[in-house]
Amino acid sequence: MNQRYLYIFLMLILLTGCEETIQLDLDQVEPKIVVEGLLTNRLGDQYVKITKTVDFYASGGAEKITNANIKLIDDLGEEYSFNQTSPGYYLPVVDFAGVVGRSYSLSVEVDGVFYQSEDQLLRVPEIDSLGYSLNDDPDQDRIDSGHLYDLLLYMKEPKETTDYYLFKFYRNDSLTFTNSNDIYLLTDEALSESISGFPGPVYYAEQDTARMDMFSITRNGYVYFSDLTNLLFNDGGLFGPVPANPRSNMSNGALGFFQVSAVTTTQVILKKKN
Repeated sequence: MNQRYLYIFLMLILLTGCEETIQLDLDQVEPKIVVEGLLTNRLGDQYVKITKTVDFYASGGAEKITNANIKLIDDLGEEYSFNQTSPGYYLPVVDFAGVVGRSYSLSVEVDGVFYQSEDQLLRVPEIDSLGYSLNDDPDQDRIDSGHLYDLLLYMKEPKETTDYYLFKFYRNDSLTFTNSNDIYLLTDEALSESISGFPGPVYYAEQDTARMDMFSITRNGYVYFSDLTNLLFNDGGLFGPVPANPRSNMSNGALGFFQVSAVTTTQVILKKKN
């Protein structure tokens, strides 16, 4: 038999031969605590959000954890307290900003069980400026929306270490994505020391205010957000990878991530160039 037809025949057996209905016992999956935390060197950014996964067939979203005890301590022994401000959402009792170079340990207690994480606040290079240029070949969606300009990044990126960055883009103060599930990551392994006119993924129109926030992240953060990207864009196809939870930096089986970052931000108003 021709090998090509043999392959097709075998595939048909695989796809049609198993007609028995398989019931998945989804009720046996243990609920897991999910911790989402952010600490930066900028006032007003700090928060911890705590939820619990729910049964596959349960209605509504994740269960919000309202009885958590949170302790944050830096490597100099300074402690920071958090209070719940809305169900499952905790903010510092006294606002503070993280310090570049320090390490921070987060401890979350839920029903007598502790979940812990530690991460370091790494420096982030300053952005020299943002520029913009009219795109030479915009697609039809950009033409229809009027978002014809590319945002351009200018900065110096130190090469003595391997660094990882997370970016957020804003259009007129609104967080903006090219696609709704996008996460914008970059490692400096692909960059030169002098970045001159590196194009961003989000597009803008005349008179828009374009803002970019650039966060330093550790390698653990880069791995987590890369895993999350792969999960969000997994099409569930026959030959696609088996979906898996992103690798967390939380202990004791908790999901989520405690992100510790330095952040720099800059913006530009797009004006028509003569």
